[in-house]
Amino acid sequence: ARYDIVATHLACAAGMPGSEKIDLGRCIKAIEKLVPWVRQYTDHVLAHPDPADAGETEAQQRMRCLVTVLWRGAKIRYNPAKIPLEAPLCLEDTFIHGALFGDGGTCASLPVLYTAIGRRLGYPLKLVSSWGPKACHLFCRWDDPAGEPFNVEGNETGVGCFLDDHYREHGQDPHHEKIGRYLVSQTPREEVAGFIKQRAHGWLDVLNRRCAV
Repeated sequence: ARYDIVATHLACAAGMPGSEKIDLGRCIKAIEKLVPWVRQYTDHVLAHPDPADAGETEAQQRMRCLVTVLWRGAKIRYNPAKIPLEAPLCLEDTFIHGALFGDGGTCASLPVLYTAIGRRLGYPLKLVSSWGPKACHLFCRWDDPAGEPFNVEGNETGVGCFLDDHYREHGQDPHHEKIGRYLVSQTPREEVAGFIKQRAHGWLDVLNRRCAV
């Protein structure tokens, strides 16, 4: 918990094929540059409320502002080539340097980026995983003990705040959900475990089973 999520995330890519492109300092600098941009835009939106947003809580508006700055301002997007479930993934697709400086991110990297920026703004963001028939899905959760938690999905169309049941539509049974710790806000140790799992899948993708183990 003492370590920045960016540092732990990218540390889990060290030594893998393509990791020579990762510049931790450059990634952190890019994120630090985005933080005041998000803060300034958020302050402006909250100070000039739009009647169309009346149904949103302040926390939901803050997350919408964060995603808006990244997608429309910084042009950080979901890599359209990786939307199909059968699309092959490389290191840039599962770690945040690809979202920051490459062709875009995926559900493996963009929630980490949202969380890294949000935590720098003091937002109580957690990573959460859900089960899928072909691959697990990662997303963010605003998990404030003093308020009502809500899940966050961000893309070019805006922010969606879905209930947990939305992620159960693929047929996940309660036992599977429990033993996989799906739909549970991750602790810092579980975040790192998830990043190491991404690392293992990366080694499997290049047929290096020994490193995957």
